[in-house]
Amino acid sequence: MAVNEGYDYFLRSWPTDWNDPLVLRLAEDYKRTHSGALPADSDINHQLWQILGFDAIKQPTYDEATKDWNGLPGPLPEYPQPSDLPGDLAPLVQGNWRGNFLYPYFGAAVAAYEAGRRARYFNQLMSRGDKHVLINAQQVDWGGERWTGGFAGPYADYIGGEAYSFNANKSGGAMTHLVNVCMEARRYGLTPCVGLIEQRTLKTFPFRECIGMSLDTVVAVKDHTTLLDLTWEADEVWGSGDEREPNIREWINTINKYIDPSKIDIGIHYADGMRGGNNFYGSLPDNACRLMQYWNSSDDAQLREASRLVAEVAFNTGTRCVAFEHSSPENQGPNRNEEEANHRAQICLTEMRKVLPWPRTGSFNGF
Repeated sequence: MAVNEGYDYFLRSWPTDWNDPLVLRLAEDYKRTHSGALPADSDINHQLWQILGFDAIKQPTYDEATKDWNGLPGPLPEYPQPSDLPGDLAPLVQGNWRGNFLYPYFGAAVAAYEAGRRARYFNQLMSRGDKHVLINAQQVDWGGERWTGGFAGPYADYIGGEAYSFNANKSGGAMTHLVNVCMEARRYGLTPCVGLIEQRTLKTFPFRECIGMSLDTVVAVKDHTTLLDLTWEADEVWGSGDEREPNIREWINTINKYIDPSKIDIGIHYADGMRGGNNFYGSLPDNACRLMQYWNSSDDAQLREASRLVAEVAFNTGTRCVAFEHSSPENQGPNRNEEEANHRAQICLTEMRKVLPWPRTGSFNGF
C-alpha cells in the first residue's frame, strides 16, 4: 500500500471540499441520476471512499464506484421538443455539449442556407438527439462538394481573395439575419454555438480589427448562445506560441467584458495537438474551452494520449474541453465517415471523463 493511499480522501471529505473537481463531478452525476436532487455530504463521501480509499474498499474505476446510481430516473429534458415550440425559444444548454460541430471546411453553412434547407438540417440534428448546432458568423465557400457551397445569397462576400458563402459583418442586414437564424435554431430546441472569425479574415486584416468584428457578432448573439469560437485552426495563422498565446488571451479577455463569462464559454481551436500547457491555460479565464482534435493520421493510441494531456491541463487549470472530431450526419465530404468520427470522439470523451466534471466536457459528434 502506498504511503499516501487514502490521503486524498481525507483532503476532499473532511470537510467536503465543494471546489474540488472530483467532488464537483460526483455532485453533477448524482444530480443527473437522481432527478436533479442535490447530494448530501455523506453521498459524496461514500463515493470518494470507494474511489480513493484503501485497497480493501477502493473500486478500480469511477464508473464502478458510481454504478449504483445508474439506471435511476434522470432529470426532465432540458428543452421542449419542436412540436411544443410554436414560436418559443428553447432554453440554452451550457456545457455537456452534444451536436454536429464542424469547422468550416466540413461544416454546414447554416446562415447561408435557404429556409427550407435550414429546417431540414435542424430537424435532422434534433432526430439524432443533438442539443447544439454550430452557426458560423463567417464562412468561406469551399465549393459545391462541401456543405459550404451552393448558395450565393445576399450575404455572400469576398475577403482576401476568398469567396465567403456568408459574412455577418457585411452591411445590409447580415448580422440581423444571423441573429434570426440563431433564434430559429432555438425554436427547434437547439442551442447555437457561434464561430466568430474565419481564418482568411484573420490573415487579411489587422488582429485588433478582427477583434472588433468579433465583438459586433458577440454583442448581437450573446443572448442566444453558450459557446463562442474565436477562429479555426489558430495555429495555422499564428505559428509561434509567443504570438499566438498573447493574442488568444487578449481576445478572450476582451470578449469577456461584453458577456457573462459564467454563461458563455469561448472556444480555442487548433489543427492538432495541445498547443499550450498549464502555464498558458492557467492564465486564461475559466470559460476558456479547448476544442480537442488531433492529427487525422493518428491511431487510437496516439489520440488517446493526446486527449489525456488535454484533459489533464483542463483539470489543472479549471478550463474546459470538448471532444472534437470531424463528423457529418449526411456524410457530405468529411475526411472520415460518421462511424469513424464518432469512434474518435468517443476516445477523446472517455479520456476527459476520467478527470473532468461532467458539465466541463462534451462531444460535438452527436452522442
